[in-house]
Amino acid sequence: MQKTKNPKILEKQEKKRNHIIWSAFNAIAKIGYINLTVEDIAEEAEISKGGFHYYFETKDEVMLEVMKTFVDFFLVSMNISVPDQGRPLERMRGIITYTMKMSLNHKEYIRVIIDYWAQFNYNRDLRKIYLEYQDIVIGHIRGLIDTCARQQLIREDIDPEIVAEIIISELIGFALRVTWHEEATESIMSERINLTVDHLFTMFVK
Repeated sequence: MQKTKNPKILEKQEKKRNHIIWSAFNAIAKIGYINLTVEDIAEEAEISKGGFHYYFETKDEVMLEVMKTFVDFFLVSMNISVPDQGRPLERMRGIITYTMKMSLNHKEYIRVIIDYWAQFNYNRDLRKIYLEYQDIVIGHIRGLIDTCARQQLIREDIDPEIVAEIIISELIGFALRVTWHEEATESIMSERINLTVDHLFTMFVK
C-alpha cells in the first residue's frame, strides 16, 4: 500500500483497508475460503480488482488480516460485554456464557473459523494467529482460576492450566454442535447454556 504523511488521507486509507478486510470476511462466509478469489472480495467490497491490490498484494495477505481482525474483535467485544471487575468466578462465568451466546447469535463467525481450520495444515501463519488467540483466552481464564485459588474459592487439587484447556475445549465443542442447527438460538438454548456452565464449575469450585 502506498504511504502518505497526510493524517486525513491516512485515516481514509485505513477505513478503506478495514472495509476490504470485513468484506473479505463476508465473502468467506458466503463462498468459503478455498473457492474465494480476489475478484470475489473486490465485488463484495464494491471496488475494482486494482483497488484491492492498492491495499493488499494477494488473497493470502488479506486472509491473514481477516483472522487478526476477527480475533481482535472477539477479544474486545468480550471485554466490553464482560467487564473485568467483581468476583473472579463471576467474571469467568460471564466469559463462558458470552462465548456460547456469541456462537448462537453469530454463526457466520464460527463458519468462517471452521473454514480457516481446514487451512491450518498448510498455512503456518494462519495456524500461528489462531493458536496465539487460544493462548490469550486460556491464559485469561487460567489467571482467573489462579485468583480464585488465592481466594480459596476452588479446590486445592485443581490445575488451572488443565481446567482452562477443558473450558476452551467445551466452548469449541459447543460452537461446533450448534453452528448448523437453525433451530438453535439463544432463547431456546438459554437454559442449556446455564446448565453447561454449572456443570463446568462443578469440576473445580468447592
